[in-house]
Amino acid sequence: MLPVFQRVGWLLDRADWGEKTGLLHLALQKKKLLWRPLDSRLADDGEKDRRWKIVVNTEIQPDIER
Repeated sequence: MLPVFQRVGWLLDRADWGEKTGLLHLALQKKKLLWRPLDSRLADDGEKDRRWKIVVNTEIQPDIER
């Protein structure tokens, strides 16, 4: 379940909803997180986001706007 929370936090940050991720990030900091690919179906090579421990291995197009 932790990888789902990592991905959701990363996605919210990228969709300019970063102010909503503080408590989620704080809770995840207490856990031992592994590096997870953004898209688990693809190879885990790409830019690494240290905040969420996400390997950005695909591009996203947000469907939501603020």
